[in-house]
Amino acid sequence: MNIVLIGDGFTGSTLPLAKKWAEGGHKVTCFFYVNVGKGCLEGFDFSPKLLPGIYKVNLNETNLVDYFHSKISVYIIVLLRKRKKLRKTGINSLISCIDRYTEKLLLRKIKSLNYDIVNLVGHNSPLDYLIENLDKTKVFCSVHEVLENHLHNDVSLNNYTKWLIKNNIKIIVHSRFCYSKLGDYKYRYYIPFGAFETFKTYTTAKDLNLQPGYILFYGYILPYKGIGLLYQAYLKNLNKGENIPIVIAGKGNDRYLPLFMKAPNVKVINTYLSNQDIATLIANCKAVVCPYLSASQSGIPQTVNQFGKKVIATNVGAFPEFIYNGENGYVVDVDSADLAYAMEHVESSDFSLSSFLKHHSDLSWDEIAIKYVKLFQNKI
Repeated sequence: MNIVLIGDGFTGSTLPLAKKWAEGGHKVTCFFYVNVGKGCLEGFDFSPKLLPGIYKVNLNETNLVDYFHSKISVYIIVLLRKRKKLRKTGINSLISCIDRYTEKLLLRKIKSLNYDIVNLVGHNSPLDYLIENLDKTKVFCSVHEVLENHLHNDVSLNNYTKWLIKNNIKIIVHSRFCYSKLGDYKYRYYIPFGAFETFKTYTTAKDLNLQPGYILFYGYILPYKGIGLLYQAYLKNLNKGENIPIVIAGKGNDRYLPLFMKAPNVKVINTYLSNQDIATLIANCKAVVCPYLSASQSGIPQTVNQFGKKVIATNVGAFPEFIYNGENGYVVDVDSADLAYAMEHVESSDFSLSSFLKHHSDLSWDEIAIKYVKLFQNKI
C-alpha cells in the first residue's frame, strides 16, 4: 500500500506509526508543515529553512539517523502563515498568496505519488484545502482536538471537525473521550497512539543544573493546566514536613508562578523547551505531574512512559484511558489533597514500558499500525 501522511505538527505520534508501516512493507511518504525559520517539531529536529517551499529532509542529518530501519521519505512544507497582529492587511494577503502557491506545489507532489491512502493529521487550515482537491474516498483525517473549547464543559465541535462531518470525511480520533464527542457520525473511528519514541533519540543529556528525583511539570503553561492546584498540593506536603522537590518547566504565564519562584525546593524554568530539554527533564525526574483542571487528550503519558517514568494526572479528559493506576501512573481527583498524596507516595523506581505493553498490547505501535492498515483496506 502506498501511504501519504501529512501532519500539521504531531510528529511525536506519527513518525513511529510511519516507521511501523514502512517495516510492514508499505511505501510511506511523510510531509510536515512548519513555519519559516523553524527547525524542530515534536521529537524531531532538522535544518530550518528561511524560504517557503517543500524540502526533502536528509534524515542522516537529524536525530532520527538511526531510528528508521526501512526506507521512508520525509519532507517539510515551509509556510509563512498569516500573522494575527497584521489582520486584514496587504502583507497578510501576500503571505496567503505565497502559501497557497506552496500548497498547490504540495498537491502536485502528492498526486504524482499515485497514493492509495492520504492520512492528514491535525485540525487546522490548510488541511481542508488539501482535502477539497484530493480523492476523498482515499482520505482519512486523524484529529487530535475535536472540541471548540474543553475548558467550560463546552461540548460543541470545532469548525474543522464540523466541516469534516459535513463533507462525509472519515475521521480517526485517538481517545474514546474524543470518539464520544462525535456522536453517531457514520465515519468515526477510534485508534489510540503509542509511545512517542523519537524523544528517546536524544541521548546526550543537557546540563540543566538539576538534582535528579524531582516531580516534574512541563509544557506550555496555561491556567487550565492547574498550576494553582499543584501549588495547593505542594503546600499540603510542605506543611506535613514533606519537602518534595518540584520542577516547573515551560513557557507561559500563571499567577501562581511567582509564588513557586519563591518557594523552597522548587525550580521554575519559565522558557521555551527544546526537544533535548524535554528528554533531559523527563529522564531525570521521579515522576511527571499533570494537575489539569480540564483536558481533551494529551500526549504526555505517551512521552513520559517512553522513559519508564510514571504520570500523576487528574481525572479529566482522556487521561484515565491511558494511565493505569499503579502501572504507568496514577489518576487522581481534581483535589489538592489527592494530588499531594500521589506526589508523596509515587515510587521512585522506573517501570518497564515493554512489560507494560505485554499487558496492554493495544497501545503498542505494532498493533496500532495493523489497525490502521485494516481500516484503510476496508474503507477504500
